[in-house]
Amino acid sequence: MSKLPKCFVARPTKTTISIDVVPQSDWKKWSQKLSKFASNWLKSNGFSGKKPGVVLLPNRDGSMQKGILVVGNASDPWSYAAARSKLPAGRFEFIGLKSKDEANAAALGWGLDSYEFTRYRKSTAKKRQLVMPENADAGEVARLVEGISLTRDLVNTPAQDMGPVALGQAAIDLAEKHGAEWSIIVGSELLEQNYPAVHAVGRAAEEEPRLVDFRWGREDAPKITLVGKGVTFDSGGLDMKSPAHMQLMKKDMGGAANVL
Repeated sequence: MSKLPKCFVARPTKTTISIDVVPQSDWKKWSQKLSKFASNWLKSNGFSGKKPGVVLLPNRDGSMQKGILVVGNASDPWSYAAARSKLPAGRFEFIGLKSKDEANAAALGWGLDSYEFTRYRKSTAKKRQLVMPENADAGEVARLVEGISLTRDLVNTPAQDMGPVALGQAAIDLAEKHGAEWSIIVGSELLEQNYPAVHAVGRAAEEEPRLVDFRWGREDAPKITLVGKGVTFDSGGLDMKSPAHMQLMKKDMGGAANVL
């Protein structure tokens, strides 16, 4: 199994707060089981359960008792991502996930919302951790969170630090991490090996254009080829784009980032 990202823990502790996951369609029946104290607390906080949302219930001494998360779709990762950002620092676990798909969605949503871009500054986020749901595929969740975080890091890096050399190296690093065979074609070699379009787009840049090819998997397995465009910066000629669009041009290498 892949190593769990820091936003997850393997098991609960005495201070872990349980959060009941309740589909909107079940709310009316489910809420009838709540104590009078809990019902009054929800009313006082304007929590009706008629739309998705999360709320924490206190004990009578003011400590946190448990939480309630109402979701429109229990298999939608973004339902859980939206809830995480509204919670205080602490350790939490989701209760009432009915299937592996729901458990995977809960963990994936939590992991995606935990993302931070910290290349240029230290983290300032609250420390929120989720107990990995028992029936979730922890390895699959960890791989998805790691992969999507890599994509986000590459896209978020400003153009001056994410040119052809840096993006090419990111591809090589990933290939080597997973034991893949790789090769790289740089500059005029692109013309010699019949990649004229790649050469034409990047030939005027200070850093030479390049194509990184890596191969991974069994030789007898079905072949799948993924191709990602990695234009690390496009000035639009003589700055013909508006300033607002220019600020977003660093993401033009998002095709390559997503493939990685």
